[in-house]
Amino acid sequence: MRRRQLSRIRLSMTNKPEPDSLRCELFRGDESLTREATFPLADFGLAKVEGSRRSSRRGRRDPASVAHPASGLADFAASLLDFLEPGEVVWLELGRPKGILPLLPWERWLGPAIDHPILRLPRYFVRPVRPADRLQIAYCSSSPHAKSDVDVAELLGRTYQALHAAGVPADIQVFVDSAAADGVRSVVPSPGVDLTIHDATSSDGYADSAAATPLLNPWLRWMTASLPPRGVDLFHFVGHGYLSQGRGFLAYAQSPTRNTDPRWSRFIGHEELTTFLDLVGASALVLTSPPGNYSFSGLLGLADEVVATRPGPVITHDYANDPAGDALSTALAFLYGDSPTLPRSPAVSLVAHPDRLSPSAGESADQEAPTRSYSRPALGRGETESVDPPDPFDRLKVLFGTRGGDQGPEVKRRIRRDYTLEKVIRKRDEQRARFSRWVQSSQRILERHTAQLAAKEMASSKPGSASQKGREAALRYVAEVLGESSGDES
Repeated sequence: MRRRQLSRIRLSMTNKPEPDSLRCELFRGDESLTREATFPLADFGLAKVEGSRRSSRRGRRDPASVAHPASGLADFAASLLDFLEPGEVVWLELGRPKGILPLLPWERWLGPAIDHPILRLPRYFVRPVRPADRLQIAYCSSSPHAKSDVDVAELLGRTYQALHAAGVPADIQVFVDSAAADGVRSVVPSPGVDLTIHDATSSDGYADSAAATPLLNPWLRWMTASLPPRGVDLFHFVGHGYLSQGRGFLAYAQSPTRNTDPRWSRFIGHEELTTFLDLVGASALVLTSPPGNYSFSGLLGLADEVVATRPGPVITHDYANDPAGDALSTALAFLYGDSPTLPRSPAVSLVAHPDRLSPSAGESADQEAPTRSYSRPALGRGETESVDPPDPFDRLKVLFGTRGGDQGPEVKRRIRRDYTLEKVIRKRDEQRARFSRWVQSSQRILERHTAQLAAKEMASSKPGSASQKGREAALRYVAEVLGESSGDES
């Protein structure tokens, strides 16, 4: 923030001058632009203490649906306009203590007053690598019997249209309730979208939680096993949110093939979700709220917990305020297309790295991510040399005598019998794809742990000290390596 002189609104909770109040501050870099302002939570239509018995039942499960902006909040935010250039981004920072703040729709409240693009600051300095080729998306939606119906097929069709409007070619893997499968198959994908719909009946074996896996939810286990060996770039969940004790969850059916419980859904929290995203190699997450969502605050809270755990873009999207999917399309085009246009919709909350707008030295904002290749350390040296994953064609070359000498007619007959060209090509592609997913998953884990270590190290030194400056330089180097060179998948 200091280096890029970002203009931002910082929100945090305070007990001064009144208990349970919101504190608002305006900054450019480290410079405070105006005096801070405070607003009691009661001015937002919220009880003083979240979960208080004085709160309505609806207010406890979805504060975003009952709260409203405090009088004077919009005027205070608009005072930032005197310091902004035309079209400049306003960054939203949720400071500590956060309290109930992550559960409220700040873009919906502040956007009309500022009329500038609003992005949320990421928690970490590390910027994940952008995909260099077609976007690989996994899409999952459920309509649990315990909540209001979700029109799974209709919302999937809107997602196709949003991708088409964004000009982002994509391959989509679709996972839905078995009851919704027929309706989903009838949806015609937009041009540029390649579609694979997975059969939910193949998930029956993943309901047993005794299997050795870090994932317990049958949806996540089914998807992990069913996704192709190629890594996933973005995972898109569509469904109800749920809020419990200030923590957000996804509310899904009991399993992809079982949806009979009229009282309780099954919940996915950020711990299991983060592990899942790492396993499938996804750097970005989209959480979409369907019309009639049980708890939009649940999705907002879940998104904030994921952002606090791992680096990477996170979009929280509300179809009730974006029925045509235009805001989602703009956000996807900004992240993965060539569009410089930022979403200005109250229906989208977007966490993005500032480098996407103001790139590091020596890199263009529109520079295409490096083409993926494979590399390994060169023995005895610090450099690396490019290699390919194991290739079945090498074995053919040896056995046919083009490598290692002539192997004789008997060996050639055996090879012709056992290996057709089609089998070899398929096996080679499968091996390369499997290797790619392993590398992509490893990259996510590396980014997450590097980011968390970076945050810990930065917090342990005094601002402005020599050690702090040294850490900043080292971490900047790590971020540039991950952001620019990790496309080499070393």
